[in-house]
Amino acid sequence: SLRRQRQMCIRDRHKDYIISALKAYRSGERSHPTMKAHAANLSDLDITKIAEYFSSFKSYRNTNASEDVQMIDEANSCVGCHGTDGNSIVPTFPRIAGQYEDYLYQALKSYKNGERNNAIMTGIASTLNDDQMKKLSKYFASQEGMQNINQGRVASKK
Repeated sequence: SLRRQRQMCIRDRHKDYIISALKAYRSGERSHPTMKAHAANLSDLDITKIAEYFSSFKSYRNTNASEDVQMIDEANSCVGCHGTDGNSIVPTFPRIAGQYEDYLYQALKSYKNGERNNAIMTGIASTLNDDQMKKLSKYFASQEGMQNINQGRVASKK
C-alpha cells in the first residue's frame, strides 16, 4: 500500500543506523507521524533490542527489481556513503537498496524542502530536480538488499 511505502523499512539496516534513526524519531529530530508514535515510549534498551533484531536479517534478491534499471549519473553523489548499489558497509549510513521507491522519493523531497535535516543529504538533494529524485528512487529501490520478514516470527525477550 502507498501508506506502507512511505514508511522506512528498518529490516536489513545497520544496527547503529537503526538506533540513531529510532532515537531521532523519539526526540522529534526526525518527523514522521507513524515512526514517531512507535518510538515515543521506547527506552534505550528497547531501541537496542529492536535494532539487533532487524539488523540480523540477511539480504535477499528484490523480487520487485527491474532488470533494465542501469546505474545512473545522478547516483554518483550517493555512492560515497551508500555504495554503488545502495548497500552501505558503513554502519552510520543507511542501506537504501531495495527500500520502497516512494519512501526514497519522499525522503529526498523532505531533505530538499527542509522537512528532514542532514547537512550532507540536504546539500545533495538541493541540487536535484524532481525527475532526478524519481530516477534515483527507482534505481536504488530496484537494487538487491531488503529481506522479507516472516511475519509469524516473534522476537523473544532474553
